[in-house]
Amino acid sequence: MAITTVTGVWEAHYNGYTFDPDHTHTTQCDVDPILSKDGRTVTHSEYTIGLRTYVLGFPTDAHVQDLVRKLNKSGGTFRYRGRSLGSLVVNTSNIKDVAFGPVPRACRLTFFGKNAATCIDWGVTVRMPSCADAVFQFAPMDLSYSVEHKIRVNGRVDRAVTGELRIPNNRVAPGSRSIFDSPDDYRDDVTPPVPEGFRREWQPWKVNDARTVLSFGWTDIEFDRQIYPPGIAWATYSHKLASTDKGLVQYTNTISAEYIPAAGYPPKICEQAFATLVRTRFQASIASRRGTQATVIPVSFSSDEVGGYEDLKQSFSLNYILVGSTLRECIGQSGMWTATGDRWDVWKNSVATSSLSPYGYSSVSFQPGDDKIVDLCGPQPESPGITAQRKWQMLGGFAVAYPNAESSWLDYYNSIRVEVDSGLAVFRDEGAEPAGTINGGELVSTMQGGIHGVPKAGELTPAQAQNIANLLFAATPGLVKLNPAMKQKDDFAGVAGVPSGRLEENRVQQRAAPTCYVTMTGHAMRVGFPIPCPELTDVEGVKPVKDNRLDMGEGFVCAIVGNAAVPVYGAKWNLRYFLPTIPKAAITPPANPLYGGR
Repeated sequence: MAITTVTGVWEAHYNGYTFDPDHTHTTQCDVDPILSKDGRTVTHSEYTIGLRTYVLGFPTDAHVQDLVRKLNKSGGTFRYRGRSLGSLVVNTSNIKDVAFGPVPRACRLTFFGKNAATCIDWGVTVRMPSCADAVFQFAPMDLSYSVEHKIRVNGRVDRAVTGELRIPNNRVAPGSRSIFDSPDDYRDDVTPPVPEGFRREWQPWKVNDARTVLSFGWTDIEFDRQIYPPGIAWATYSHKLASTDKGLVQYTNTISAEYIPAAGYPPKICEQAFATLVRTRFQASIASRRGTQATVIPVSFSSDEVGGYEDLKQSFSLNYILVGSTLRECIGQSGMWTATGDRWDVWKNSVATSSLSPYGYSSVSFQPGDDKIVDLCGPQPESPGITAQRKWQMLGGFAVAYPNAESSWLDYYNSIRVEVDSGLAVFRDEGAEPAGTINGGELVSTMQGGIHGVPKAGELTPAQAQNIANLLFAATPGLVKLNPAMKQKDDFAGVAGVPSGRLEENRVQQRAAPTCYVTMTGHAMRVGFPIPCPELTDVEGVKPVKDNRLDMGEGFVCAIVGNAAVPVYGAKWNLRYFLPTIPKAAITPPANPLYGGR
C-alpha cells in the first residue's frame, strides 16, 4: 500500500463530505488511459483514487452514517488537490465526468474500541480527458465504424457502413435526475452525403441504456440504368412480352410496377410515376412502329393498394397487345428497355427530408428531456409519464403503471329485474271441466278453469272432440288463458261439431297487500382495483331491504381472474331486495361506471 506524504495544502472532498486532512491519507492513485473502440487513440483517462480516513470520538454513529450516505452516491462533485496531480476537480462548472461519474467504490469500515474510533477505506473512479484543451460535453468522444463494399453481378456496388459514436454525458448537475445530452442528436455528424447515383437504406438507430453510445448503419445501393421518379422512396417494375396463340405476329405485353411514395407525398405520385413509365414505353413503341403495319391495343388495367397504414405500396399492371409485328421487331416495337430519363439530383432533392434524412420525415429522436434517472433516493421523477402518486411495477425490465380508478373498468353490466305480487286471488267456476276424447282416448286439459257450454267427454263424438282439440291446442299447445271479457258470447259458434254455450266472468278478490321485489344482477371486470359489491340504496324514493336467499345462489363473488402486468379482478352478483311499498314512478336501470356513471 502506497501512502502519499502530506505536504502543503491538501484537500479531498466528495458530494458534500470533506475529508479531515489531519486524519486522511491517499492509499491509491491510478491513472489509466482508455482506448477508443478501434484502438487508434485515447479517448479519456480513468482516475482511481483511494483514501483512508479516521473518525474519532464517542459516539461516531451519526458522523459515520452521514459519511457513508454521501460517499456512496454517484455523480457528486469531487475535488482532490494538494498532490502532484495538481487540481483534480470534477462536476463543477463545465468540467464533467464523461460517463455519469464519479463512481464510488466499496466503503470499508473498521471499528476500534467501544465505538470510539472508525477507520474508513473508500475509493472513487473519475473518467475525464487529461489533455490541456479538453472538451467535456457536447462533442463526440469516440467514433468507430466498419465499411463493406459488395460488388453485384452486373458490377454495380453496394456500400454498407456500421459503427458506434460515443459521447460524454452526465447529469445536468450533481443530484439531478436529468441528463444534458443525447447521442441521438449526433446523427448528422456520422452521416456522409449519399454518393451520386446511389440510394440509401437505413439500419435502426440505437441509443444505449447509458445514453452515451449511438449505434448506426446504412447501405448505399447503386442505381442501374434508371433512377426512381421524384417523390418515390422505393420502386420496382417489370415488362413481360409473350406471343399469343395467333403465332409470331401477335404479342401480349404486361407492364407491372410497385411504388412506395416518400412521406409527405400523396399516393397519386405513384400513379403519375406509372403513367410516365407507360407513356415512355408507348412513345418508344410508336417511334419503332413508324412505317409498319404494327399497332398497339390496350386490353386491361389493374391497380392494388397495400399497407396503407404504414408503408403504403401501390401496384399497377397494364396489358396491351402488339399486333402485326414480327419476331425480329417485337421487342423494339413493344417499347421494352426504354428508360424514363429521371435525374438523380432531382430525385435526391425530392426525398432529402424523408427517406434520405437520418431523422426521417417526422424527425423523431431520443432527446435529453425524454429521460430521467431513476433510483430510490430523493424526490421521484415526474416525467416522462411518472408521478409520485402512481403505482409502479416492473415486468421484464419495463415499468408498468396501474390505471386510475375511472379508466380501470374493462367490462361492467348491471340490470334490474322487478317482481310484483298484486295480492289478488282469481276464482273460477269449478263445475266446468274441460273434457273430451281425442282418437278415442281421454282429452287431458291444460287449462286453468273450464269452458261452459261445451259438452262433457261422454257427450262428444270423436269428430267433435277433435275439433275442440284443434281449436284449443293447435296454435297454443300449452296453457290456454281465457279473456274475462268473454262472457254471454257464443265463442265456439260456427265451429263444426261444437255446440254453442256461455262463458261466465271470473271472480277476483284482494287477499293481501301488493308486494314488490327487485333483483339486481350483473358482472364486471377491472384492472388494478378490486370490485366493490354494488348496493341498491334507493328505488324511486323507496328504501330497499336486502333479502338474499342463500339457497338460491343469491349474493356477490369477486376474484382475481387474470394478470396484465397488474391484477385483473372479476365479479358477479345476484342481489335481491324487498320494497316495503311499491314505487309510484317507473323504476330506472342503475348507472354504469364504464360509460361515465357513478
